[in-house]
Amino acid sequence: MPMPHEEMRRLIIRRLKGTDGAARMRVIEECMSMLPGYRQGPYAELRKWLAQQAETTRRKRKVLHAEETFVRSQGDARIVLLGPPNAGKSSILRALCGSRVEVGDYPFTTLRPIAATALINGAQVQLVEIPGLIEGAREDRGHGRLYLGAAQDAQAFLLILPLEAGGVTGFAQALAEVEDMVGGRPALVVGTKADLPEAEQVLAEASSRFPGRRVVAISVATGQGLEELRQAIWDMAGLMRVFSRQEQAESSGGRRPKRPIRGDHPSTLGDRPFILPHGSTVEGLASRIHHGLSEGLDKAVVWGPSARFPGQIVGRQHVLQDGDCVELLRRRS
Repeated sequence: MPMPHEEMRRLIIRRLKGTDGAARMRVIEECMSMLPGYRQGPYAELRKWLAQQAETTRRKRKVLHAEETFVRSQGDARIVLLGPPNAGKSSILRALCGSRVEVGDYPFTTLRPIAATALINGAQVQLVEIPGLIEGAREDRGHGRLYLGAAQDAQAFLLILPLEAGGVTGFAQALAEVEDMVGGRPALVVGTKADLPEAEQVLAEASSRFPGRRVVAISVATGQGLEELRQAIWDMAGLMRVFSRQEQAESSGGRRPKRPIRGDHPSTLGDRPFILPHGSTVEGLASRIHHGLSEGLDKAVVWGPSARFPGQIVGRQHVLQDGDCVELLRRRS
């Protein structure tokens, strides 16, 4: 004869207390197997209640997994690393960002998207590692849809190709899963493990199979190609550096000119330049320093690549270039 249903319910509630996720689902399944198969009465109601608990647990697990794959965008640019499992993505984050991510010589070391920041030419570039992609990721195999969703807002991509036996095959499978998303945005193929004996042969195979794609071969173990990779990331990020006249004059030992307008934005502190998107204007620089600064802006004095001569006076819509030094001038009241 089965246990009285009131006692059974109290027992189930005690067993469920403090559990969640997979552990809660196991307890629910065990309790379900303990219930008699009555279709009506209190035991049927208890079975229905347990089924509701199971559905609620499944929904919570799905929401939590989605939250774990969300990576908040930070920094001046966002670059996403995509590739097959065990391709060396975590090693790149450690080499460029000093990130303490787990690195292993086995697949699926990374189980959720991981973000780290690399300081390149004064810019804070966010690198986001997506877990290894397998064939069928677009159809949600291996939670592929969630991982690809975390890559949607990238400004550019690093496509990771391990220069080892079978590396081209795994890379081709991963590339097929992301080709629609990557198309139209800057993308660079990074050949990892360039210190392996077969690296040159695999690199030649990749160049033949994927013509027209630039490949930067690197080795985290030896440091080969890391500086070239940093420069390539900077180029893809579409950023430029603009310095204040005050900072440049002081660093060069020259006579201090009239102090330029300075805002209270963090980027005005220290020697870090203002980081702007390519094509930014003098007015855009003023807004970057402080959102209200452009309202009183009259013109600017520019030294550097965008100026026809040193100290050229330009208007608000003058387009700046990487390495320019600018002094902003207010309208006279």
